[in-house]
Amino acid sequence: MPPTPVHGNSATRRCRLFATLLLFATLAPAAPAHDRIAVIDFELRNLTPLADTDDDRRQLKKLRSGLERALAAQLGMCIVDIDRITVQRADAGFGYLFEHADVAAQLGARYGADWIVIGFLHKPSFLFSYLMVRLVDTHSGEVAEDIVVEVKGQRDVVMDRGIEHLVAKLRPRLLRGMGSPAARASAAADSHARTACEAGHGAQLPATD
Repeated sequence: MPPTPVHGNSATRRCRLFATLLLFATLAPAAPAHDRIAVIDFELRNLTPLADTDDDRRQLKKLRSGLERALAAQLGMCIVDIDRITVQRADAGFGYLFEHADVAAQLGARYGADWIVIGFLHKPSFLFSYLMVRLVDTHSGEVAEDIVVEVKGQRDVVMDRGIEHLVAKLRPRLLRGMGSPAARASAAADSHARTACEAGHGAQLPATD
């Protein structure tokens, strides 16, 4: 019996189809990364008998700058800077933006941010305080996460640890909106991640406070 002839046409067609699909997948536009975030100044809710101190104000500044750097370095987020005057104009009073996610979302969206973070340093005692953070999705205008982290003491190392806990709690929600795992890993590993924002609104973060 003569050997059965091998027909290569079917295999060739499959190879060509696979190559075509691979080409389209390569050329298809990637889903936009939901990775631009604005962090505005934390407010102090001081319930102790003493008035606000210079150290309190320094801690507020440290919270914002520390959180911005951690989000950029650990998650590859693009930090969007919103100047204090603009924030003050949008803020109708103490805690207003925290309680009005829709207004906070409009503020962030105006500067091209996908997310905006509003926070309190809630200080009921000299011994401990709470970092109260609200993450708002500027596209939907809704609160994406409400986070509370307890910090004991006012030392810098304690506040740094509080910031790390904040980022750990923000991470799952933020990563769900930040494109493919490969893109996230590349952004986080990039030594220039802090300055990888698109021109116009990205803030170059300082190496130190």
